[in-house]
Amino acid sequence: MYLPYWLDKAVYFAKSTLDRAPLVRSYQSPKARHAIHHGYRYLKANRWAKAESLISKLPTELQANVIGHIASMEKTSTLFSRWASERPNSWISHTVLAANFIEIGYRARGTGWSSSVSEENAEILLRRMKQAGTSLITAIKLNSKTVVPFTFLIQVEMISNRSIEHLWKAFAIAGKREPNNFQVHSRMVYALSEKWRGEPGEAIEFAMNASKQAPLGSAIHSLVCDAHAEAWFLLGFEANKIPQKNYFQNPVIKQQIIKNYEKTVCRPMTDFGHIIAMNSFAFCFYLMGEKKRARQALRKGGTRFLPYPWNLIDTDEYFYDEVVEELLGVSLG
Repeated sequence: MYLPYWLDKAVYFAKSTLDRAPLVRSYQSPKARHAIHHGYRYLKANRWAKAESLISKLPTELQANVIGHIASMEKTSTLFSRWASERPNSWISHTVLAANFIEIGYRARGTGWSSSVSEENAEILLRRMKQAGTSLITAIKLNSKTVVPFTFLIQVEMISNRSIEHLWKAFAIAGKREPNNFQVHSRMVYALSEKWRGEPGEAIEFAMNASKQAPLGSAIHSLVCDAHAEAWFLLGFEANKIPQKNYFQNPVIKQQIIKNYEKTVCRPMTDFGHIIAMNSFAFCFYLMGEKKRARQALRKGGTRFLPYPWNLIDTDEYFYDEVVEELLGVSLG
């Protein structure tokens, strides 16, 4: 059941102000949940213009998030293809269609290692990614200012068999439109991780360079946590487990994370990345054994549940409940 927007917002802020309030198993803000629910309802009723108006009025940092969730609500591309066909000049319709192609491709691929993906499903993934890329290029041409399509285009290039220069080109164009967009940088860190397109240490170097250029208070400073989290995760597949166990005890790494945390919280954070950033810092502090700092970061993140990067430790979603119970003494409602 969806609450009216005003009531949902009131409940959200009431929970946020209660020190021992139960955490909510969703990191969506009331505004995002409202847009996802009503935007999808408009689309099901073929009210294309209403859906576009609703999404276009959202803050930029929420648009990609809402588009991705709406796109995942259909198992086929029929609805979104019809929307893009009937509204060919809408960058939003083409971006949602692309996000849906990506979703369908990943469903075919599954969540296992690439070696476990059948040849047929791998072909479906690549075909859907190619379709997504075509729709995203259309969206980018239709709107010369937005960076939202680039968050999905980077995802397409991440698993593309094209040269990595195409990935960097997409990032460069997005940077000219909006230099410090958190979601674009976040996707880029993941794409440059060793398990995707990057060389060892490349994602960490990218995150540190991005931090140097980002303003104080930006969530971009937290991306060094995600880069280190991915590097730490891959060490778990090595025969020698000592390097992974000691990874976050490295004084250089600890100093990087602590310094970037201070650069993030020194000013009020107002962007969408706030919750994501605080979860990432809490994750690193937790593995560093800095329970007090981890507790502080989780509290600054509010009352929203976010599985990543905690699922790198344990894929059981209720592992996060145990962390919250340990650090905050509250249950995840």
